[in-house]
Amino acid sequence: MDLENWMECLKDELHDQKLSEIVIPGTHDSGSYCITRKSKRTDLLPNLYCLNPLVDVVGATWSRTQDYSIADQLCLGVRYIDLRVFLDCDTNIKYLVHGFEAGELLKELEGVVKFVENHPGEIVILDMNHIYKCSNSDVCLMLKQMEEMFGDKLCPPSAPDSSVPTYGEMIDSGKKVIVAVTEKPEMFMSQYQHSSLKCQFSWVWSSETNVVTLRAYLEVSISLG
Repeated sequence: MDLENWMECLKDELHDQKLSEIVIPGTHDSGSYCITRKSKRTDLLPNLYCLNPLVDVVGATWSRTQDYSIADQLCLGVRYIDLRVFLDCDTNIKYLVHGFEAGELLKELEGVVKFVENHPGEIVILDMNHIYKCSNSDVCLMLKQMEEMFGDKLCPPSAPDSSVPTYGEMIDSGKKVIVAVTEKPEMFMSQYQHSSLKCQFSWVWSSETNVVTLRAYLEVSISLG
């Protein structure tokens, strides 16, 4: 299987399947790959700072859950990206975050833009489930920037009672990117979120590292709905 183009390789099988019916691989804290002990601490984990001076070593190791960049994750087959956004009030720059600041949000999204441009048969879901320190105007600006970056590849808003699109409908319409939001949903609902995603998708998380055990866990979770 060509992981970089696995959706396109399965386009005949996936064509009439709703996205909520497809098992889509994702990563947890997708942007944390670049966190090191030299990364800037945030104030999101105050209890961790009592470990000082070990906090930078222990905390950074705990915070970094990925070894590959988001662009590389996409090339390895990941299609669900878990984004946690933090506004650094000192620099007024939005970073991805997991206890420590990771990469700049817009720079990381550039990698997603390049991927969908070069892989016409692939669809990417961006789950912005934690948004820290951002005012309403900050979030609106972020949405505007994302709209400009992804252009007509961004899935448009949907009515709350609309159905989740099929893979074929997405590809045929040229829409390659879906923004799903848990945090501040009332702000995104009128913008770019496919509003029915969160209620019709099942987010399955596992701490398994063994492939056989992970597959068994996913099969059980899917069977239970």
